[in-house]
Amino acid sequence: VLAAIAGATERIRLATGILIAPLRPAALLAKTAATLDVLSRGRLELGVGTGWQKEEFDALGLDFERRGALLNDTIAACRALWSESPARFSSPSVSFEKIWCEPRPVQPGGVPIWFSGTLTRRNLERITRLGDGWIPIMGETPEGLERGVAQLRDAWRAHGRDPDGLKVRGSL
Repeated sequence: VLAAIAGATERIRLATGILIAPLRPAALLAKTAATLDVLSRGRLELGVGTGWQKEEFDALGLDFERRGALLNDTIAACRALWSESPARFSSPSVSFEKIWCEPRPVQPGGVPIWFSGTLTRRNLERITRLGDGWIPIMGETPEGLERGVAQLRDAWRAHGRDPDGLKVRGSL
């Protein structure tokens, strides 16, 4: 669907909200997203999350309790595949050597990644280390958004990142 929209438009950004990244093999996700970024001429943004439905993980033989770590490993592997060729990556759940991911994303640094969810300690670290933006949970209050943005900006500063680059996509 996003490829069709990309082909029929020239300026609108294309975004997922929310793609359950731990359910997908990292190399396949990286290749698919990079190809879509090229087809859209650099207009793709990936909204990703851990997921909530245990049965989806069970159906794929994945440990539901490790979904946060799986998400981290998957996105870190995608970042590696978008940054070097051939790529090498090793984590507890994703490992590879000498993999080429072509085409490469058009956007410098790869496809922007927006993490969904509440700002738990782990999600705050995830967004700060691996992300470009935050998608708060549906129904977040304006006050909650304000607190979350302030918390993220502080975390980005503490990690040497420019908080002016932080993006937030909330619902009205």
